[in-house]
Amino acid sequence: MRNEGNRRSKKRIIIIGGVASGTCAAAKARRKSEAAEIVIYEKYKYISYGTCGLPYFVSGSIADIEKLIINTVELFEKRFNVRVNTLHEVLEIHPGNKSILVRNLTTNEEFKDYYDKLIIATGSEPAVIYHELFGAVNVFSLRTIDDAVLLKEYINELSRRNYSYKENSDD
Repeated sequence: MRNEGNRRSKKRIIIIGGVASGTCAAAKARRKSEAAEIVIYEKYKYISYGTCGLPYFVSGSIADIEKLIINTVELFEKRFNVRVNTLHEVLEIHPGNKSILVRNLTTNEEFKDYYDKLIIATGSEPAVIYHELFGAVNVFSLRTIDDAVLLKEYINELSRRNYSYKENSDD
């Protein structure tokens, strides 16, 4: 258990999701209350990045994925006095006792945390598409930095294989 529900003295705001809307909500909450304790739980490694730029990274127009990152965890925590927990997945929400169950994806540890206010800012999820049913390896969704890196690596590997094949053909 991370936070004892009845032993708190300041208002505690938990935000699930740390990309665009989650970090925006955290910044706004901080502007409204300097005293509040604000905690973000983000499932993936990165926070606060430009998702609209992901196709430009995949295409090569943006060479370095770091150019899409608006705030690092460290910078965001320092600037807004917010605790950011990346690689943490919220498994359950219990509105009755204002708690959540969280899994640390690095250690697999599960723990409860408590809130006074809860903001859910998880964004979208790609629709389940047919490749998941049939195991196709060449169909991708593009929603996170990890998705973009995986897709770019796939395209680069495919290009290398095609180039190698053409070089070795007798045409």
